[in-house]
Amino acid sequence: MLHRPALWVLFCLLLCARGPAYADEPKTADEVIAKYLEAIGGRDKLDACKSLRITGTVTLPDGRQGRFVQEYKRPSKFRAEVRMPEGMTIVQAFDGQAGWGVWFGRVVELPPQIAKLLEEQADMDGPLVDYQKKGHQVELLGREEIDGRPAYKLKVIKKDTAEGDVEYHYLDAKSFLPVKVASKRTIDGNPTEQERTLGDYKSVGGLLFAHSSREREGPAEGGTYVRTVEKIEINVDLPDERFSMAAAQEEVTVVEPSPAPVIENDPATRALYDQMIAALRAPQTLSFESQYQVAAGGVPIGRARYKIWLKKPNHFRMEGFRQDGQLGGVLIGDGERSWIYWPNGRPMYSSEDPAEYQKTKSNSYMTKLTPPGRHSIGHEAGMLGVGIIMTILDLSTFHGYTDSLQPLIDAVAGRGTEDVGEEPCDVIEVSIMAGQRTWKIWLSQRDHLPRKLLETVRVSHDIVAEETWTDVSIDGEIADDLFAWTPPDGWKEWRLPTTESRLLQPGTPAPDFELKLADEKTIKLSDYRGKAVMLVFWRVG
Repeated sequence: MLHRPALWVLFCLLLCARGPAYADEPKTADEVIAKYLEAIGGRDKLDACKSLRITGTVTLPDGRQGRFVQEYKRPSKFRAEVRMPEGMTIVQAFDGQAGWGVWFGRVVELPPQIAKLLEEQADMDGPLVDYQKKGHQVELLGREEIDGRPAYKLKVIKKDTAEGDVEYHYLDAKSFLPVKVASKRTIDGNPTEQERTLGDYKSVGGLLFAHSSREREGPAEGGTYVRTVEKIEINVDLPDERFSMAAAQEEVTVVEPSPAPVIENDPATRALYDQMIAALRAPQTLSFESQYQVAAGGVPIGRARYKIWLKKPNHFRMEGFRQDGQLGGVLIGDGERSWIYWPNGRPMYSSEDPAEYQKTKSNSYMTKLTPPGRHSIGHEAGMLGVGIIMTILDLSTFHGYTDSLQPLIDAVAGRGTEDVGEEPCDVIEVSIMAGQRTWKIWLSQRDHLPRKLLETVRVSHDIVAEETWTDVSIDGEIADDLFAWTPPDGWKEWRLPTTESRLLQPGTPAPDFELKLADEKTIKLSDYRGKAVMLVFWRVG
């Protein structure tokens, strides 16, 4: 089976089988493959399988669990759906000619490299069966022990893959079952590695399939995905429309952004907002706990919990907990510097090289100077790696910081009163940039601090974040040692990769890509080979 980048690792499963042991020793790759075919139930039964549906669960490295459905139809159709723990469903498919996917309720055509991976995945039989007709190269490299048992090692080079791309398939020397697949592949110019171990073989319709797999990318200490198959159905009715991008576009309901509300400014209500800012800045200490969740286009994309302790003149501590309750990251301000560390290993950020991430994910921290009134806890919260994009209110307001959105507030209106828990609250709505962003805030009538916040950002699809504050404590006793941290022995400072470090080196060919213009025409970078090209990126919202 093929290697996949991290975003598509949830969609890997190998059609496998087992059979009786053989006394004679195969001398060639063809002989090993012939015994594999016999072991899985025979070529006739394999050819008679025209369609396939596999359902089950996948456990992520952090312990969260999602569900997957994979569907195959000959000659080369494939569709996979993964429902993430937060509720978001990702779809990717190959219709026999092109790859497409569904993301945030939008159907998109996938780039050529990803489509190539899906085309390979659509091969129900795997790369070993009829490898010569498919244009692959397979070589028997001898035996190697896998988990203490001898296995035949087959080297597979697939058709039309980059130089150096290779897979190694290990088949148990007694049963001829695939027990491990290791691959090296170049994706978007980055060399990546994957290893997958297979087991728990069961018979379905006379064919044997692996019902469990453990998958990881990078070295052994990398995170492992555990896939468990619950059900396999052979020759199910799968209409071609299941794999059609056009059919998906008709079925998917795109969630359009909501219109910006018209909020009439009320000076008396604006006074309530100003009173909230004053209440955030007045205490000597402030602490609370917040439940946080965020959705895009109606699809949940993050859920977390955080605790915060603030103390004058310039001390802070924030602990972020993932949805499974595990502590993800800690942010500490000791008065002069801020520190971020991850007790259970830091998350991988989109700007990172996967190989470098594996080297620095453990025992690493970040630090920088944090002058009073000139640092932002809200912006740092996203680095905790627990699913928080940014806190709705910047909590550095406590230390005198004024975030960049404050001057853009153009209206504040009252929305009545409502209890949050047992706390009577005044409800206000804040308009930023004529409603392009709004905050709805439930302010305690007792201390004028929020108990609930709802933020809506109206871009191509609404991004909606919600927070609920509990255990709010004002001017309580907080020990200074809560704000002290020293890197343990062996820990190393880590920094986000700079833009410059990610640039192609001089003389490196630029990877080709396509862009759709405003007039619906499509251009390719390769069309301008030999010419100077300027790319300008705009970010709106």
